[in-house]
Amino acid sequence: FPQLYNFRLVRVNGYRRCFAHPHCFLVSRGLTTGNRFASLSAEKSAGASFIGAAFSVELDQTQQRAFLEREAEYSVEEIDMQCIENIGTKHYNLKSPVFMCLASTDAQLKRRSHPAIDQFSTVWNFTRDTNLLLPADVYLRHLLLAVEKAGPLASQSLLDDTFLVDRLTSLRSYLHRPGVREMVMTATPPSDLALRFGG
Repeated sequence: FPQLYNFRLVRVNGYRRCFAHPHCFLVSRGLTTGNRFASLSAEKSAGASFIGAAFSVELDQTQQRAFLEREAEYSVEEIDMQCIENIGTKHYNLKSPVFMCLASTDAQLKRRSHPAIDQFSTVWNFTRDTNLLLPADVYLRHLLLAVEKAGPLASQSLLDDTFLVDRLTSLRSYLHRPGVREMVMTATPPSDLALRFGG
């Protein structure tokens, strides 16, 4: 995004983060391995919560259209969130709408003629079986590097409040499996994607 400002940590209540759908772009580029091709989304879940990052951005119509096209597999919806850090709010209106990329449906993708619906037998209805779907290594490495910059609250939440497709196994538990963290952290993106997936 151009001209980001007002970056802050927030708590999102009533939603759960999980690796529950394919990372369509990385799959299309041949940058996934075996069953490790999942991307991250959030879905409604009573009693769940996580810490994330919010920011303000001003987009013209062309930029808004480009964003929605890039994130077309998601349902981009307005949500409520709670700011958990003091960032000098007198300069910005924090009551403006807040949007998040949420889990969508295969039916919605069909209505949008999204190419992923032809690429996979399902995008949003994967069986809750970690033998079938695990995080994409390149993408997970990017997330782990990026969250370090946001501090310990965000890092701990990523590990403990993010789940695999079974909605039971935390990201922390997954990374504790023998050899997994090393495998993920050595999955570097190609040079043309180093900025986008470099943390």
